[in-house]
Amino acid sequence: MSLLRKPKLDTRRKRTMLIAFSILLLVPCLTVASFAMKFDLQPAESTTAAQDPAQEKERKEKEMVETRSMDEKRTRENLLKERMEADPKFREEVMRKRELEMEMRAVRQAALVRLARITMDQAIQIATSQTAGKVLECNLQGERWEEPGKLAKDGYVFYHVVLVTADDTESGAATHVWVNAVDGSIIKTEKELPRKERRPE
Repeated sequence: MSLLRKPKLDTRRKRTMLIAFSILLLVPCLTVASFAMKFDLQPAESTTAAQDPAQEKERKEKEMVETRSMDEKRTRENLLKERMEADPKFREEVMRKRELEMEMRAVRQAALVRLARITMDQAIQIATSQTAGKVLECNLQGERWEEPGKLAKDGYVFYHVVLVTADDTESGAATHVWVNAVDGSIIKTEKELPRKERRPE
């Protein structure tokens, strides 16, 4: 009977034991939480400290310019869409212009294919033999058109090959190689940051 009988605890003792148990549980939780916050914050602080202030400023300015240009483009597209919906004649005119542009592009592309003497694979081989790297993009282009489907006397056809070399992966740049589509000679090679594509002069 004495073993089964529960000891009577007064309210003060109950409260003291409850506070003690709460503290015992709270201390490990706070310790673990502080370690977790340290692990989360330290890499972010180290990366921001490692970045050059000038590079960080340039990156932010570039992001602002890109965001602004995208917003302007979206605004122009929305205005054009609204005007096309409101004005059927304007919509027909825009659709006619788009069809004409597609036709001209097809004529120009057919002329490029006809004028090119080397294949795209050969152009890629020539570019990678000049600059070793991984090919991101390759397309056939032409400069100085007299009219759609006909190059001017000083016009030429070339392959634009975009490569990423071992150095480029570290710097975040790309190497652009222009290969003459007639004789396979290298017209120009240059390095530049992504999204800044230049054409040979």
